[in-house]
Amino acid sequence: MSVSPFAGWSPLKKFLMISSKGSAKVADRSPFKIHRELKSILGDGTIEVTKLGSGDLMVELKSNDQAKKLGAMATFLDIPVTVSPHKSLNSSKGVIRSRDLWCCSEEEMVEELSGVTHARRIKNKPFFATKLRFSKLVRQLLLKSIKRFQCERLLVLSNLSFE
Repeated sequence: MSVSPFAGWSPLKKFLMISSKGSAKVADRSPFKIHRELKSILGDGTIEVTKLGSGDLMVELKSNDQAKKLGAMATFLDIPVTVSPHKSLNSSKGVIRSRDLWCCSEEEMVEELSGVTHARRIKNKPFFATKLRFSKLVRQLLLKSIKRFQCERLLVLSNLSFE
């Protein structure tokens, strides 16, 4: 019985958000205090911290150990906080083309495919006929307006037959 090398493996959530639960904002603290506190929690190693306009901190991590340590944190600089993965930076978009999935609903694809959070069908529609109708419609409206108002500069055009 062989054990998979990926048993118990979970993908690294590289970007984590530190958000305060109360009215005090985490990002309003001194950058030196924030750096010292993160160094004491995560240990040595390079980390990148970004202050966001909402008062939250976005931390870019290098390892799963750092993510576990930061996820276990309940207070940060005496402020009660929640630590959650960033919604868009920890994911990527892609396209799956398969005729086998044609009969499946979008909800079924999200449930059955691992790591998929959202699914949307892409439909190919012809655009050529719509553009022709639109240009013909614009031409007819333009010619009718020229004919109706009979501007002095366009008097020559109004005498032409429009069809």
